[in-house]
Amino acid sequence: MALAFAATPALRAPTAVSHRAGEARRARGQDLAMKAMTGGLALAALRRFRPSRGYRLAGANPNAQRPLGLHRAAAVLAKPKELLGVEADEKYNVPVGVAEKLGKNLLLNESHPLGILWTTVQEHFAEQDPDCKFFDQEKPVVNTVDCFDKLRVPPDHVSRSPSDTYYVNADYVLRTHTSAHQCQFLSQYPKITSFLCAGDVYRRDEIDASHYPAFHQCEGVRLFDATKVSRDEVMEDLKKTLEGLAAHLFQLKTGEDTMRWLDEYFPFTEPSLELEIFYNDDWMEVLGCGARGSQTSATGSPDLPPIFFIFFSTFQDL
Repeated sequence: MALAFAATPALRAPTAVSHRAGEARRARGQDLAMKAMTGGLALAALRRFRPSRGYRLAGANPNAQRPLGLHRAAAVLAKPKELLGVEADEKYNVPVGVAEKLGKNLLLNESHPLGILWTTVQEHFAEQDPDCKFFDQEKPVVNTVDCFDKLRVPPDHVSRSPSDTYYVNADYVLRTHTSAHQCQFLSQYPKITSFLCAGDVYRRDEIDASHYPAFHQCEGVRLFDATKVSRDEVMEDLKKTLEGLAAHLFQLKTGEDTMRWLDEYFPFTEPSLELEIFYNDDWMEVLGCGARGSQTSATGSPDLPPIFFIFFSTFQDL
């Protein structure tokens, strides 16, 4: 199921550093993460996970047009012959300003706040789960089958509309989430048990305090055998894993006073939850997550484990 125009996935291990350098990097990552949540450092801002309406609501009119946002009013289209090796057609709707953001690879820059944060996350998961793999070099142009069909997004869902998604041609889009690579990894690496994928993603959102058309997302997946564990056990493992990540990043102790879970709806997981942390006298959302069974994976592979969990968190705007 490898994408026709995708680069070969890179399996990356956290960069080897000395103990002192590692401690310094973790401290910097924690400081950047907290500053990000409070708006103190724009470049490292962790965006509160607020999917556009198309990613929350099923059955909406896919042809509905929203009022022009700032970026739409100023958008300049200049259709190229191709974008990252994918031929453009009459459905192309990627503004010049958005296309220029492709290929910056900020996550791979270890001196950039995003690179520091991503490295901190990798180091944490590598310590907790030595078998975890890391992907961060997938091309952001993906086909609609991987971006929508395999993730149970209905054909008439509003998120498929050109008003919500950037199209290169009728069959290829700028990925709207890192989940677009999920089935690819599971098929390409049949022995994989857990992985994290991070990258730049793009949505035709109205620009406001918590939305921008280009941002970064990190997604994690862990697979289980449903003959050995129940869905409740999977969810407990999910909560424990993400509470540990939040405690590591934000220097918090786990507990009801610092973290809480809220029921949420995402079309690709059941059940679905959001994690909030308490900081500066308020609750702030930091990520969404949930469980998913093979009967909903739409991959058609009998070799995939029957259940797995997934979490996703949104990083800074480009």
